[in-house]
Amino acid sequence: MAYGAFSSPLKGLPDSIINDLGFSDKYPLAVTRFLVKENRLPAFLYVYFSDMDKPIHKKGPSYMGGLYKFDRELQSLLDSFGSWEQALEKVTWIICGDSGQTATLPPEKDPVIPLHKLLKGYQRLQPGKKTTPDTELVLCVNARMAYIYALKPTVRIPDLVTDLKEEPRIDLLSWREEEWIHVLHVGRNKQLKYRPGKTWTDPYNQKWEIQGEMEALGITADPRGKRLAFGEYPDPLSRLAGAHFSHSGRFLVVTAGPGYELVADHSPTHQGGGGHGSLHQTDSLVPLIITGTNLRPNHSRIVDLKAFLIDLLTEHTSPGQ
Repeated sequence: MAYGAFSSPLKGLPDSIINDLGFSDKYPLAVTRFLVKENRLPAFLYVYFSDMDKPIHKKGPSYMGGLYKFDRELQSLLDSFGSWEQALEKVTWIICGDSGQTATLPPEKDPVIPLHKLLKGYQRLQPGKKTTPDTELVLCVNARMAYIYALKPTVRIPDLVTDLKEEPRIDLLSWREEEWIHVLHVGRNKQLKYRPGKTWTDPYNQKWEIQGEMEALGITADPRGKRLAFGEYPDPLSRLAGAHFSHSGRFLVVTAGPGYELVADHSPTHQGGGGHGSLHQTDSLVPLIITGTNLRPNHSRIVDLKAFLIDLLTEHTSPGQ
């Protein structure tokens, strides 16, 4: 909240160049402790601790050092209230992870899926270059998922699917045709398509029309009650729809299977470490701790925290404030 200020009102905080310009746990911890001790906490404060991400990417999700460090930071924050009891009485606490981490296999297990080699027959945008009329594909890779953009109309998405579905380390391939979202599970060779509808209701009371093999997304269906249950892919229909309708363009969504990660020409790798980005539950499930209120989110999803926070602020704020 003080980033970019020429004259920060919060003096003496660890935001210098030797402290990562404030982009480390030291800065949000110091700011929050300062606000607590000065009795200047706002109605809502979002505090982001990011230090745990890098060592887990490097050492894998079994590495506990980052968790121990965060535990000490949380203790320090609670101590700033005078006692932990006062901390729980004065403040509603919501502690939530932003993503899971899936262990990446070591180098000898060949965990890296080179999309640039699998699609070497196309003219791809090279790192640091600009597109030209001849550019056919743009690869946007983020560890265990990727968007593959088809720029020229001569590049057909089904042809890209054909090129990639022979790679067994790929988990899911998904693309959109008008309002229909298609999903192919590479390992199971199962495929479905779906769109918002009225036929099936999922655990979050979202309604869908689905055609094809539900095993493609690990979905089990109750044909009598028309209810869906999800397995290893939490809330997959809504999350994939969000990806496909979040922006325009013709593109293919690719996710890697557990233990593997995707790369393009110069992508970093995390072999023997950890990665995330896919729909799989190990990438997706996070801890959520709530105390100081009897209210609860409607569902245990990060997207449900918005309405929950609005309810909290409405409950604790009188009209006109």
